[in-house]
Amino acid sequence: MPAAPSPDRFYLPQLDGLRFVAFLLVFSHHLPQAPDSGPGAAIRTVQAWGWSGVELFFALSAFLVTALLLKEHAATGRMSVWRFYVRRALRIWPLYYFALLLGFAALPALRVPDVPWHELADRFLFAFVVFAGNVATAVHSYPPSYVLNLLWSVSAEEQFYLVLPLAALSLARARLATWVSVLAAASLAGLALRAFALHAHWPHPALWVLQFARPDAFLVGILVAVLHVRGRLGSVVASRAAAGALAVAGVLAVASITPFPNLHTGSWHALWQYPAIAAGAGALLLALAGPHAPPALVAVLGSRPLAWLGKISFGLYVYHYLCVRAVTAALAPWPAVAPATWAGWIVHALAALGCVVAVAALSYRFLERPFLEMKARYEWIRSRPA
Repeated sequence: MPAAPSPDRFYLPQLDGLRFVAFLLVFSHHLPQAPDSGPGAAIRTVQAWGWSGVELFFALSAFLVTALLLKEHAATGRMSVWRFYVRRALRIWPLYYFALLLGFAALPALRVPDVPWHELADRFLFAFVVFAGNVATAVHSYPPSYVLNLLWSVSAEEQFYLVLPLAALSLARARLATWVSVLAAASLAGLALRAFALHAHWPHPALWVLQFARPDAFLVGILVAVLHVRGRLGSVVASRAAAGALAVAGVLAVASITPFPNLHTGSWHALWQYPAIAAGAGALLLALAGPHAPPALVAVLGSRPLAWLGKISFGLYVYHYLCVRAVTAALAPWPAVAPATWAGWIVHALAALGCVVAVAALSYRFLERPFLEMKARYEWIRSRPA
């Protein structure tokens, strides 16, 4: 298959850095709880709400994928849906199916954790193979696995990717007002379904893993992408001061959910908490993706180390819980570094982070990158640095 002819390049390194920040939130969520003393209360709050990093991942993904599709349409006058699906398969499937191999074969053989294989296979195998893992998780709760229990989010994204290119193609020439109306209608539909789920007392994590009941993060990412491609971000965020204020507002919007019941409680606060997180993610995207992005923030998030860590963030996400559990087990014989003390907790956190960075880097180099090089043949717009 011939490569796309001389594609333009679309790459914002600061968004790779933001992707690493999203990973750190999720990573903190799965670390042992921080000690009570000193800054423990603040860190425990971050840990309790660290799942919000998944929402930031969703918004970033929707922004990037939508922007690439619309840029392709603007550059060529058309949009190749099949090329899009090939690109997504080459990006997602190698690591995803390797993770399934770990979760359904290698780890059960090692009894990590000690769960009967048939229990995993009967409830989850087929669903995860066909990217319906979030549905199986909604029905049976999380798989008892240090890898599989994270992969519901990949199913959610793949389901989103089935619909997105078709929607983008049908709306590519539509007015901005039409885009806003469609996205608002989708958000209201999600709100109605979320209210029904709460009224019907759907058990956790059903509402959390079924994205059609809380599509807000995806929808916000799409909206910011439309504004970006149509050159409207400069007028929406008209100065560096406005961009800086939006970045602060984005962080505060996410933080605003923390004094209220967490999502596993089934509280009615979930009606507004998901949109609040999405609004925070949208504000950060508006601040960082436009022409007036704060230089200091761009310099930090777009720095080579953070951008590189963001580049391998898919592997960081897939492997991190396994690394956390491996480090916890390895350090268990030494009470001096128990996570109940600050010294021990810091050792656990740094060791787990070092472990997952090393594993994700190897995975990227030897498993993912060969397929990403193939993916370039199907791109009209390059989405990686030169």
